[in-house]
Amino acid sequence: FQELKSSVSLYSLFRIGKNACFFYFDEAHCLTTQPAILTEWRTRNPYHNLGSVLSELVGQPIFFIFLSTNSHIQKFAPPVGLYPSLRVYKGTYLIPPFTELPFDIFANQTLQELSKSNQPWSLENACTVGVMSSMGRPMWFVHHKLWNDQKSTGEKPLVDHVISFARMKLTAGAADSTPEAELAALSARIGLTFESISPTAREMESRQVELYMRIVYAIPEHREYMRTGSSSEPVLAEAAARYLYEIHGGYHITTKTPQAVSQNCQKGFLAKGERGELCGRLLMTIAHDIALMKKPYSFESPLEDPLPRFHRPIPLLDFLLALFAEEHHSMVLNATPILSQGDAETLETRFQDAFVSFSHFALAENSDVFRADALQVALFRGVALQAKDNQPSIDAVIPIHMGSTEQAITMEAVSAINLQFKNRKRSLDCPVNRTITVPDPKKPVISIVFEFGETDSKLPYLEVHHQECRKPRIKESNKTTTHPDEHHYSFVARGCGPKTYRAIPEEAVPSYQTILASGDLMNDFPRAELESSWEGVRELKPTLDAKELLAGWNALRPSSRSSK
Repeated sequence: FQELKSSVSLYSLFRIGKNACFFYFDEAHCLTTQPAILTEWRTRNPYHNLGSVLSELVGQPIFFIFLSTNSHIQKFAPPVGLYPSLRVYKGTYLIPPFTELPFDIFANQTLQELSKSNQPWSLENACTVGVMSSMGRPMWFVHHKLWNDQKSTGEKPLVDHVISFARMKLTAGAADSTPEAELAALSARIGLTFESISPTAREMESRQVELYMRIVYAIPEHREYMRTGSSSEPVLAEAAARYLYEIHGGYHITTKTPQAVSQNCQKGFLAKGERGELCGRLLMTIAHDIALMKKPYSFESPLEDPLPRFHRPIPLLDFLLALFAEEHHSMVLNATPILSQGDAETLETRFQDAFVSFSHFALAENSDVFRADALQVALFRGVALQAKDNQPSIDAVIPIHMGSTEQAITMEAVSAINLQFKNRKRSLDCPVNRTITVPDPKKPVISIVFEFGETDSKLPYLEVHHQECRKPRIKESNKTTTHPDEHHYSFVARGCGPKTYRAIPEEAVPSYQTILASGDLMNDFPRAELESSWEGVRELKPTLDAKELLAGWNALRPSSRSSK
């Protein structure tokens, strides 16, 4: 210790203002383990003892780094009053944990290499492991490079393929299916938000960070909680898709995947405020996988091929036919735009050469991410976009590539499927503003409004939206321009069962009903089925109801005649 301090002091004479050396402690959470036997002389864990020693070096140009994936931050950075460190006693500021770690640092390099080799930025090139590994945490790219190097030199394999490596990291190395690994895989694909008011949910969220690749975005200075999520990482999404395919038995994803999501809802892990959007993302992902399971994409377990199996483009028409029930296929293919002219082309004709490519969902910061210039980047990344709360008109967007998978992804070749997810018992007209994603009125675009809670059996399960009163073309400066809805294909899908969706078999309906459950007071009250008990709760007036308010008022109010 004294030698280190002396050598550093000598170094500082020549390099004023610079660090002499860096020390890092990997897996530092091991230091926070309390002694097995507490004595008068041994009351603190190694981390606190080390902190007391290192506090003597605070004035020296030495930087100590503690690395850990452990999310129990109270062990590393408790409130000052509870921190038994000489450094804190002396009034030195306790630094909150750093979470701003590298991400996407190899993405630009990969794009440059494609350009140098005259390779287009196409879906075909985007859906290769080399490109996929450049997005997300740096370890994917580095690991893939190691695998490639050993492959080219013919050396005995030292590392597994990066997708196998990602699966191992995602599942914490578990050989069999576990609820925690299943939850992690679901989050990597459809983006799950944990319920912040539940201690059990917060504990599960911490375990997901510690063992299952969930990312910590921020830890406030008060360190009472942390903000976490599943960022867009194509390699991890591919690994998650393979894991779910294997544990859910291929085509059984239509029943077992919704069941897994509903079970986590019942356990109180998942946020209640975004169930409609969650149901929508789940449905889109299952339809995507169903489309991939048909020829020529068919594959059998186990999925050991190093090539991407789920992170790859699929024809748009295949996706739509996998989504909707077979009795609606003709309607979908022959659909015409909202403002159809006599010579309007059908959806099948306009989108016969179009592709979608999304293996997972990611949260969009704002509606600017839905613009065509940003959608081309999302296409290359292989990600669909979920809107934040209170975004106008659109809840999610699936980018579309209009053209061959070998052609470069450009703004001119980008379109979109605009999605609205509603969970109400009576559907209302909800026009979608197509100009948010595709402002060019001559370019075809698709919008789908999902009315999951609709109960009116008289309404059609799937309906092509047409404008009854046709609007004339817009005239500007004696020149006729195209109305935005002349090339806008719009659908309204009602209900949440097999009569609407191919992706929802009858046995999966209870799972979707659980997911869509409102999570309101009545849902949480254990005796809600007893009318007298529920009336007792209502008498506490948790909310004001017009019928309840007026019942006594109107019954007891003197009539106009008697009051005179």
